[in-house]
Amino acid sequence: MDIVQSVLEEMDVYIFNKPEQFSILIPLLEGYIPDFKYWSYYYKLKYWKVKRAIAEEEGSSLESAHEATEEFYYSYKLCQEILHDFNKANQLSSWIEFFKHPYLSFMVLDQVNQNRQIIKSVPVLSYILEKNRQVIFEEDYPLLNDLADYLEEVKEELGENVDFSHYSLDNPDEVEAAFYELLHARYQDEYKLLRDWQYLFESVQDHTLLLDLLEKVDVYPLTNAKVLALVLQFVERYSDEESNPYLKKLHFWKSIHSYPSVVEEYALNKKENFDYWYNEGYLYIDKLTKNDEDINDWDKWRSYFKGRPRILTVLLQQIYKEYRRFTDGELLRYVLAPFPTSKMAPQMMTEETDQKLEEMTVYAYELSHPKAKLSYLDWKKIQVFKNKFLQFFFSLFTIVSLILSIIERPGYNSWVHAGMFSLFYVYMLKLRKTPIEEGVTARGEKRKFYYSPHPWFLLILLLTLVIPSLPFGLIGALMFITFFSFIDGFQVSQGLKWDYSLDKLIPIGIFLSAGFLSALANQSQTISGVAISYFHIFAILVICLSFTRFSPGFPPSLKKILLPAILGILLFQTLPYIHSRLDIFDPTILRNETLAITVILLLNGIALSYFTKEQGFMIGVKKVFMIYGLQIFIFLRRLFRILFAPNSVFGNNYHYKDLLIMNSEFTFYFLEGLFILIMLFLIRNIRKENRKSAA
Repeated sequence: MDIVQSVLEEMDVYIFNKPEQFSILIPLLEGYIPDFKYWSYYYKLKYWKVKRAIAEEEGSSLESAHEATEEFYYSYKLCQEILHDFNKANQLSSWIEFFKHPYLSFMVLDQVNQNRQIIKSVPVLSYILEKNRQVIFEEDYPLLNDLADYLEEVKEELGENVDFSHYSLDNPDEVEAAFYELLHARYQDEYKLLRDWQYLFESVQDHTLLLDLLEKVDVYPLTNAKVLALVLQFVERYSDEESNPYLKKLHFWKSIHSYPSVVEEYALNKKENFDYWYNEGYLYIDKLTKNDEDINDWDKWRSYFKGRPRILTVLLQQIYKEYRRFTDGELLRYVLAPFPTSKMAPQMMTEETDQKLEEMTVYAYELSHPKAKLSYLDWKKIQVFKNKFLQFFFSLFTIVSLILSIIERPGYNSWVHAGMFSLFYVYMLKLRKTPIEEGVTARGEKRKFYYSPHPWFLLILLLTLVIPSLPFGLIGALMFITFFSFIDGFQVSQGLKWDYSLDKLIPIGIFLSAGFLSALANQSQTISGVAISYFHIFAILVICLSFTRFSPGFPPSLKKILLPAILGILLFQTLPYIHSRLDIFDPTILRNETLAITVILLLNGIALSYFTKEQGFMIGVKKVFMIYGLQIFIFLRRLFRILFAPNSVFGNNYHYKDLLIMNSEFTFYFLEGLFILIMLFLIRNIRKENRKSAA
């Protein structure tokens, strides 16, 4: 092999001029010469292959490729010379001179890694690392990572702080080296890190040089929030977004790092992911909002919202800068539709964004109603009043329905179904209260009549009351409840918040069910035995679930359960009236539907105490509370029938009284299935979010 190497060196690399010659010769050298990585001819041949191909592609002469190859060969020899001299290897000036010549990153990294023990200078290693990082190919990253690991070892031995006394900050090359070292330094004391960045910015007179260096390294190494803020301040001082695209990118980089959960979920710290979000999202909107024709194009906005990435707060800032370009009020309302307010999404929005949203909403209203007699604020007050009036009216209707359901004929459930449906509608109206007050309902496309829930609610309510003998009203009501329970998802720690609390439903439900259950258990041993069987089944289910990903854990506050349960038991046990009323009914009848829904209501109340008070404000969790509220309503109808149905309802037939509590409770069981399904979704999401937090 020595003879072959000698012959090839005598011929030099320029004898090879065809691609097929390189494709045969290079693999042969790699396969048959053991120390080809230490042979200068091998690197010269590879460089000549690349330069020759470029020259042919561009149609330039081979003479320039020949000269570049000779320069490269000189730099290779220079690298070898530096690495064989301890003093030169640890002198920054030696490497500054070296990188002024052509080089291949894999060749430099391979040589440095083989001789890295000779280099003990952090500035030198940082400089070599960064100069190669800018030109490296993907397949050579393992070499770069090896050198980066060695740099960390040296830092641990020598300390990580940058010593600016090693540098002459009047020399551009040494400024570059100092910049790279500081960029990759890992300070334990953040104050010292910020102080050194401030010192660099103040000491270097050539601000253009620092701006160029920042553009070279791009935004990705800037992960410390305070350093990022300092760098952004410097770049803003000496450039603007119009003349410096880097500043625009830096703004977006800083914006996304204000939302760590978004960065983690979409891996935005990776270059390819960040570039996609920046180019397809941020820059797309930047270009769209700068053009009067484009910003008023419905198709472009629909295309954007259909599939392009976005962070709402960043998007809001971009729209706010140019919203006066909109000439179509309906389009601006559509564009503003996705934005909540700080009251609904405090983890994302602020009072400042609320003010901007309000300002843009007023402008959209004025565009849509140029000759309107009512101002936007007056219009909003009317909407708030309408919502409050509907809440009051249907709350009253719910109470009246409950009273009428007590004396309804046996076998008929129209009033209890109407009241339950009305109660769900009241919950929906309360849900809309904050969006109306915050102006959210004033944004978005104007919905067609049949997309609104209000006419559907009235139609279903009418069917329930007018045709009680047919199940169309009940089917419609259950479909309506199911549909509106599943929209918006089941997020627990994220998503919109509802400022109206339903937490009081837990103590109410447990108070009633625990107290009434104790009263039922006193009626007969049969009822007592069935109740105990129910609890055994529940205990077995909890034990089985505890070994799965749906493990419920323990309630965060037992006070929610114990206190109302004890008070309920005391009340129902100490009132003779309750026991005298229960004596009227057959215990065999009581142990069926009455006992079943009482036990289910108690267990559901215990299950709901699993959620913390903070989680209870989230829309996803609130849905299961709404279902529980409907179940309490149905239970109250049965309880009040037992306790308060007047004797006149019984008539002359002694057995007629039992018919009062033999009504089908299909609706209650349907809601229970919905309750369990939503609970499983919520518990799964809580576990998933807990695992993310732990990771």
